[in-house]
Amino acid sequence: MPEGITIRRARLSDADQLPGLFDDALRLIASRFYTPAQIDAWARRAPRFQHIFETEFEARSAWVAVTETDRLLAYIDLVDDGHIDFFYARPDVTRTQVTHDLFDELLCEAHRKGITELSTEASEAAKRFFAKYGFEITHKQDVWLEDVCLHNYRMTKPLV
Repeated sequence: MPEGITIRRARLSDADQLPGLFDDALRLIASRFYTPAQIDAWARRAPRFQHIFETEFEARSAWVAVTETDRLLAYIDLVDDGHIDFFYARPDVTRTQVTHDLFDELLCEAHRKGITELSTEASEAAKRFFAKYGFEITHKQDVWLEDVCLHNYRMTKPLV
C-alpha cells in the first residue's frame, strides 16, 4: 500500500464525497470507452449512488481507500447475495495496489459470509480488472440511462 493511503470500512460520513469520486471515475477513466453523451447521462446518476449508499448502508459491506486527510480515492461494496454494485476509483489509484487491496477486502468478506458466487455489471473500464480476478463475462448488456444507451458486461466468479 502506498504511504499515506489506508483501506477501511466505509462510514456513513463518506457519503458527501461519493458524487465527486463517481464523477472523477467517469470523466477521467470511463470517458476513454464511452461517448460524452453516455458519460453525461451516467454522471447524472451520482445522486442515486449517494442515495443508495445512505439508505442501504446497513445492508452492504463497503470499503474505501482514503488519504491521511480522509479524501476518498476508491470505493467498493458488496451486497449479501454476492453482487458488487459499485466500484469506483480516482485515476491516481486505478491499476495500482490500492484497488487490488480494496478488492481483496471484499473477497475476504465474501468468504466469511459464505458467498458462493460474485457478480457485477462491469463497464468497459472495469472489465479487465474483474477478468484478472477470474470473473467471466456471461453477457454484454445495453443499459438505457434516460434516452442514452450504453453497455456493460454481466460478469460472475464462483468462489470455492
